[in-house]
Amino acid sequence: MTLKDIAKECGVSMMTVSNVISGNHKKVSAATIEKVNAVIKKYDYVPNLMARTLSSKSSHLILLVIPTIKKEELSTLYNQYLTELISSIERELVSNGYFVLLHSVAEPKEIEMMYKTWNIDGAIFLLPLFNKMVTEVKDYDKKNFVLIDSYADIPGVLYSRCDDELGTYRATSYLISKGHTRILYAAEHYAKNLLLERRYAGYVRALKEHNLEVQDELYAPIVPNYYGGLEYGKSLTRDKLNFTGVVTTSDMCALGIMQGARENGLHVPEDFSLIGFDNLSVCSFSNPKLTSIDQQTSEKGLRAVQMLLDRLNGKEGPTVLSTETELIERESVRQL
Repeated sequence: MTLKDIAKECGVSMMTVSNVISGNHKKVSAATIEKVNAVIKKYDYVPNLMARTLSSKSSHLILLVIPTIKKEELSTLYNQYLTELISSIERELVSNGYFVLLHSVAEPKEIEMMYKTWNIDGAIFLLPLFNKMVTEVKDYDKKNFVLIDSYADIPGVLYSRCDDELGTYRATSYLISKGHTRILYAAEHYAKNLLLERRYAGYVRALKEHNLEVQDELYAPIVPNYYGGLEYGKSLTRDKLNFTGVVTTSDMCALGIMQGARENGLHVPEDFSLIGFDNLSVCSFSNPKLTSIDQQTSEKGLRAVQMLLDRLNGKEGPTVLSTETELIERESVRQL
């Protein structure tokens, strides 16, 4: 059974059958879609995706790019933020008739190879680690790239992110409203990572607006993941607590701090208050439940897809879409 055979049995063109299979239903009636799908089911037809990719101008394949995962870092895919982001992107692309290729990339030539091999329609890069790599890809401005969580300003590239500065500003201001004046910022920041710089800037802005001094002793430059938080939490002792509140830039880091501190007999929020960032579902399962900044992770993924599909369909639209941030109050902050 071939595409031509299905078209002949249904009394329609091969293009119509192709549109039904790829999910491009805009020019196909409901009755025709039902008829084609019935024949596909009858003969248990499976399309030859490789052949379609090589022969068609559009493969309906979108590449999702994640960093290279080393053997000792397999927990990357267990990062709930990435899991929620990938799920929302994949669900939206499939509902629009696209297929998804998830690929771990270390060098620009790997991206070029994927485009040549699969005739990729576009690519979405997860995490702000690909700014330099993207510009090293040949004809990157013509490959329909979307960067998530990036503040790079690369011509021809689309961006989906949240209002990162406002997020940490809200977290810090909330702690201040609860009577906290010595607030630790637990996450590294450096000029080459504009996302981390924006989040630190929100913390600084909140302190200054409330006439509080930005102090070096209230900055812990840790890697903002679970293990970085865990090691920092383990380093805390009661006599070293020179702060009453902590702001960090990921829920997993906050949960690591909470666990590490607990191992030293310290407890949140009795010994210090703590606010995460991402509002992952795990926040509701921790003890205590973690107060966090919601950055609408799933919506961020949907907006990335929206911009990409608009570009693929020749529609003019914004090159940057940003989600709002909101503080979700739970149990990890106490009133002083």
